[in-house]
Amino acid sequence: MSQAKLIAGMVDEAFTYAGYKTFQVPVRKIEKLTGLNCDKLRNADPLKTANEAVGVKELASLEQIKL
Repeated sequence: MSQAKLIAGMVDEAFTYAGYKTFQVPVRKIEKLTGLNCDKLRNADPLKTANEAVGVKELASLEQIKL
């Protein structure tokens, strides 16, 4: 998933690459943050009943993904 080779020579040598993290959030949260309307995706979202107060959880394994 790294793009290090793609941008080689385009960035300062002092630049360091951070690790990536994967999260699964409700579609309605993405809609709220972006102003986008994803009504068809929202209806199919396995997290549509998730409580927003719970927050965002980082996924550590594929088994944690809710489908």
